[in-house]
Amino acid sequence: MGANMILAAWTIKHKSSWKATERYALKLLQKAERNIRKAKKFDKDFLENWFSRDQEGIDNARDTLLLDVDELRAAVLGHHRQVAWICAGRYDVLVTGGLSHGDSPTELYDSIDRLQAAGMLPDADSEAMTGNGPWLNDAIQFPRLISELQAAGAFTEEVVAELKDNMDLDETRIFSLVRRADREWERLKRETCPPRAK
Repeated sequence: MGANMILAAWTIKHKSSWKATERYALKLLQKAERNIRKAKKFDKDFLENWFSRDQEGIDNARDTLLLDVDELRAAVLGHHRQVAWICAGRYDVLVTGGLSHGDSPTELYDSIDRLQAAGMLPDADSEAMTGNGPWLNDAIQFPRLISELQAAGAFTEEVVAELKDNMDLDETRIFSLVRRADREWERLKRETCPPRAK
C-alpha cells in the first residue's frame, strides 16, 4: 500500500503586512495558551482519542497542548522547516504535512491536529474563540450545511420521502428550501471570500 499525502492547516485573517500577521498569530496563540491553562476539562472524544478521560488524562492533555502551542509559536516565528505560509485572499494559512504510511508526516502536524481536536486553536472561523465568527453564526452555517448536503447528493428519494412526512411539506417546497439555502450560501461565499485580484 502506498503513502498518502496528508496536511494540517491553521487559517487566520490576513493583516496589512507579514509582521502584522505574525503579531496577530502570536496573540491568538497566547489566548489559546491561557484557555488551555484555565480548562478544567476537555472534550470527551478528544480525550478518548488522544489520552484518557480520567484526571491523569486531563492533566496530560493540558501539558501536551501547551507544548503544542510552543511548537506552533516556533513555526510562526520561522523556526520550523516543516511549514509553509499560503496567502489565500483574506486569509493566511499555515500548512504542514507530507507523505504518510499511517504515521504523522511532521511533529507540527500532530500539534495542529491535537489543538484543533481539543477546540483550543483559534482561527479565522472562530474569531479567536470569542464566539463572534462565522463558525458560530447560524445564518451562515445552516445554509452552508444544506447546500453542501445537496452537493453531496444527500437528498435521495428515501430522504425526501422522510422529509415530506416529518416536515409536512411536498417535494416542491422541500427543494425550494434547498435552492434558497444554496443561493444564500453562494451569496455569503462571494461576500466573505471575494475572488483574488489577478
